[in-house]
Amino acid sequence: MGLDTLREPPRVNFRVLTDYLRGGVGWYLTALRPMLEYPIEDRIAETVCPMVVIRGERDAVARHEWCAQLAERAPTPAQMISVPGKAHGVPLTAPQVVAEAVTALLTRPEERATPAC
Repeated sequence: MGLDTLREPPRVNFRVLTDYLRGGVGWYLTALRPMLEYPIEDRIAETVCPMVVIRGERDAVARHEWCAQLAERAPTPAQMISVPGKAHGVPLTAPQVVAEAVTALLTRPEERATPAC
């Protein structure tokens, strides 16, 4: 996370820091372990809805190989997008790319026919 902080713009680091301060160090330390131990690699295979995996090209947290592995483990083909020049805070630094990817996913004709999604 330290390396990722160096790759984010100051406004993203400010937002993350203030969120951590608002939640408190205790909350962060309590939440960190379950986040790191959550078996997302296994759980993603249980999903029923199509997905898109979005990461920043310079993301030191969600690395390319790991995100590609997540996309491959999805039961329906998942698209993986690496946003050029961005780090971990892609929803804050490239919101248009994220919105377009999600909108494209939600507007595919085969998805509209799937009531569980």
